[in-house]
Amino acid sequence: MVTTKLIMLGFVIHTSPPIAHAAKEYSYRRICTTICHRHGDRTSITALKDEDYWRSTLPKPETLKEIARGTTLIRSDKSTTHSANPKGCWGKLTQLGLLQMIAVGSQLKEELTDASNPLSPKDIRVVSTDFPRTIQSAQAVILGLWPDGIPEGEGVAIDCRHTHWMIPDPQPRNSEEQKQLEQYLISRPYMIQKEEEMRPIAVRCTNALKEHLGQNAFGIKMGIDVPVGDDENILPWAQLAEITCCLHTRDRLPKGITPQDKIAISSHLAWRWFQSLRHPRLANLAMNKFATEIVNDMQPITHNPRLTIYSCHDSSLVGLVCAFNLEAPASWPEYGSVLRVDLLERKAAVRNGSNSEHNELLVRFSLNGELLRSLWDGEPCDEILLEKLCQYLKTVGATKE
Repeated sequence: MVTTKLIMLGFVIHTSPPIAHAAKEYSYRRICTTICHRHGDRTSITALKDEDYWRSTLPKPETLKEIARGTTLIRSDKSTTHSANPKGCWGKLTQLGLLQMIAVGSQLKEELTDASNPLSPKDIRVVSTDFPRTIQSAQAVILGLWPDGIPEGEGVAIDCRHTHWMIPDPQPRNSEEQKQLEQYLISRPYMIQKEEEMRPIAVRCTNALKEHLGQNAFGIKMGIDVPVGDDENILPWAQLAEITCCLHTRDRLPKGITPQDKIAISSHLAWRWFQSLRHPRLANLAMNKFATEIVNDMQPITHNPRLTIYSCHDSSLVGLVCAFNLEAPASWPEYGSVLRVDLLERKAAVRNGSNSEHNELLVRFSLNGELLRSLWDGEPCDEILLEKLCQYLKTVGATKE
C-alpha cells in the first residue's frame, strides 16, 4: 500500500512502496518564483462618451505619487510606440485596478514569506512594459508586499526597457516573418468560417455601442487578430472585448448587449489568439525571448532572486502559455491575473542496501492558483525538468518551416 503526504510550498512527499522494492523519499524545496501578472482594471483604450465619469474612476495624482515611493524606473532612450498607449483618461489604471494589484502583492506576501523568512527589497527583481498602467500595477504589487512602505534606505528598481519582447504584438513587429505568418494563420479556411459564424454578434454589438463611442474609436489596431476583411464599420474583437469588459464591470452595458454576449466575445477572442500563438513558429517568433528570459534566470549558475515580477498584459500571459506549451486556462486572464512559475528542487533518496541521492530541478506553472500542466511530452505533466524545458525552447519552432 502506498501512502503519500503532500504539503505545498516546502512540502515533503513520503512514499511507502511494497515490500522487496526500493523505498523512495522525495523532498521538494522552492528555489525561486517568477510572477507574470496582467495589470489591474483600466479604462478602455477606445475613447468613450461620458469622459467625466471615466476620469472619476482614476486614482488621484497624490495616490499615484504615494505608491511610487521607494521605486525607481529604468528606461531606455526610445519611447514605447503602440496603439494601446494611454491617451487622455483612456487606457489608464483605475482605482479598482490599483486595489486589485495591492491585493496581488498581499497574496504573494502571504504565500512566499513568513516571520522567519521575510522578503527584502534586495530579494526581488521587477520588470514592466513601459506603459503607465503596468508600471503603476507593479508599484501597487510592491506596496502589497510592504504595506508599511519599502524599508528606509532601500528601494526597488523597475526595469521598463523590454516592452518589445514582453508582448506578442509590438508595433512594429519584431520581424517581417512574424507579420506575414500572423496574416497567414488568421486567413486559414476554418478561421474565416468561424469568423463568418461570429459576425452577427460583432455587427449587433458594434451597433449597440456606437452611441457610446467617442471620437476616433474605429481603426485602432491591437493584438494579432485583425479581422479578415478588415471591415471598418465593425469593431475588431479586441476592441469589442475591452469595451464590453469595462462597461460590464460597472454595470453599464447598453441595451442590445448581454453579459452572455460579453462572454462570447472574450471567448472568441481567446480562441483566435490561441489558434495563432499555438503555432510553434509564431510562438517562437513572438514570445520565445520572454520565455527564455524566465528560464535563464532559473539556471543554477544564475543568482536567482527569490521573486521576479513581470508586469505585463493579457496578451503576454496568453503568449507565455503558448510558448511554454501549457494547457489552456479555463478562462481568459482577467485584470490582475497571475501566471506563476516556480522552480523546485526535488531530492530523491533511494535506499536499497546503500544510499544514493539524486537532485532534479523542476518547473511548475499555474494561473490564478489553477495548475497548468505541461504538454511537451505528449501527456499532461504537473511539472517539467528545467533542463528539458530549456531544450524545447531552444529547438521547437526555432527555424522557418
